[in-house]
Amino acid sequence: MSVYDKIFSELSLKEIKLLQSFKDGIQNKIFNLGKSSGMYIKTLSVYRDRLLKKGIIKAPIYGYLELSLPRFSDYLKTKTTY
Repeated sequence: MSVYDKIFSELSLKEIKLLQSFKDGIQNKIFNLGKSSGMYIKTLSVYRDRLLKKGIIKAPIYGYLELSLPRFSDYLKTKTTY
């Protein structure tokens, strides 16, 4: 069991859905993440804030998000998409 298994097991389904909408771990516009995850911006902001507090994502530039954990995007690809 890896550390990422523990992190993943503590995420809600909507947090997982948002994380799986990231493309290859690069910076993504919040608007594009909302479209690809199927969440409205208001809903997305709740889960964005949770993931920021957990340290899984970061906001390097206003309006953009990126994964902060190394190779977490590779790990997410091995998990079932919701």
